[in-house]
Amino acid sequence: MKIGIFGVVVAFLFLPIVAFAQNVGGPVKSIEDVNTADLPNDSVVIISKDETDLPGYVHERFVFVHQDCPGGAQIVDRYGPPINPTDPNLRQFERAQCADLRQRDMDDRGD
Repeated sequence: MKIGIFGVVVAFLFLPIVAFAQNVGGPVKSIEDVNTADLPNDSVVIISKDETDLPGYVHERFVFVHQDCPGGAQIVDRYGPPINPTDPNLRQFERAQCADLRQRDMDDRGD
């Protein structure tokens, strides 16, 4: 009886950890599946990657998370060679894009 109760208690303790692991490891389908509050600035989360008819080229969608992006993140849809999410040049380029979008948004609102 004590082993059964112990097993139930352990199961309840580890259930949230297992659920979190499944969420993190699962496929990301859209920006709604990405919790930007849990990601640091300059994070790149790949949503999808599909092969194209051209060898070495893919169609990728990814989310770039940064405080300069309107809403804190932007979805990028691109064709080309596969990206490296840790590439500093990619992050620098996306930061510049977000800053540009934010500036245009402020100009449109008249701030």
